[in-house]
Amino acid sequence: MKSVPWVILLVGIVLFPLTGDIHWTRVLIEIFMWITVSLGFRLILTAGQINLAQIAFMGLGGYAVAILTTKLGLNYWPSLLIAVGSTAVFALGIGYISLRTKGIHFALATFAVAEIVRLIWIEWKSLFGGVGGIPNIPPPNSVLGIQFGNVISYYYFAFIMVIFSMAVMYRIERSRFGMALLIFEHTEDLAQSVGIDCFRYKNIAFVIGSSFAGLAGGFFAAFFHYVGSEDFTIHQTFYVLIYVLTGGIQSFYGTLLGVSSLIICLKMIHHIPGFNPVWEPLFLGCTLLAVMKFLPGGLISLPGRLSLERFKLDLKRGERIAGD
Repeated sequence: MKSVPWVILLVGIVLFPLTGDIHWTRVLIEIFMWITVSLGFRLILTAGQINLAQIAFMGLGGYAVAILTTKLGLNYWPSLLIAVGSTAVFALGIGYISLRTKGIHFALATFAVAEIVRLIWIEWKSLFGGVGGIPNIPPPNSVLGIQFGNVISYYYFAFIMVIFSMAVMYRIERSRFGMALLIFEHTEDLAQSVGIDCFRYKNIAFVIGSSFAGLAGGFFAAFFHYVGSEDFTIHQTFYVLIYVLTGGIQSFYGTLLGVSSLIICLKMIHHIPGFNPVWEPLFLGCTLLAVMKFLPGGLISLPGRLSLERFKLDLKRGERIAGD
């Protein structure tokens, strides 16, 4: 019986595009895309590292697809695989160099990488289009008779992408590899004492997490038919960080909750009369502060927190009655 609400929710998500609501269908597509990016970010965060180049890796995937399809005329699907593979190779090299540092030093190193990559996109105009980016990216080639181009086709593409991402992360979280990453959050010395190669594990997590960003970037390029340097800045990385911390990093379900709830709230804020763009970061900042103050475990910990508070109230009530 506990699975019934989840089945209803899943069926509702699958059938939602058939309602004809194009606006919220596009919102769900964005949610699926950012969940994919954020799950990769969370995996790296679980290993004890803050990757401020996550959106740069997303951009690498997007630009790779854009260049391969528009300049070389390749089919979208091999282009997407090449984009994910090239992102993984680039992440492997960056990880090999930067993962020997820890904490703020690693964060600054990845921030520097992100800015260098963005400057290359801007300055190398012949390949990356400069500030104007690369427009007119074609839609994915048809698969099994399915034609891409309308919002519904992209919806189910994004849905399959996020289901794949969730399945991989779920499997990793319950594997020996995932358990080892959880140890890093508390102490690397303990992990090393039981024979775990911390550097190797962190590098694998970094490559996998960055690859999912590249996958989402490849989808971004096809969905928006455009990529530009302003789409992949450090600001988007901070948004992803807020999504993950607000949802809670203990479980990947927290990431799903954080991304979904915050993006929906942001879209609703956009519909407020007299909307000012400054409201968006103000809302996210206040939300993060509130969660860190009152829900350190993130939104995913709210049901357990409420149950604990109710238990304490019932206990106090029982003691009061016994005292009377």
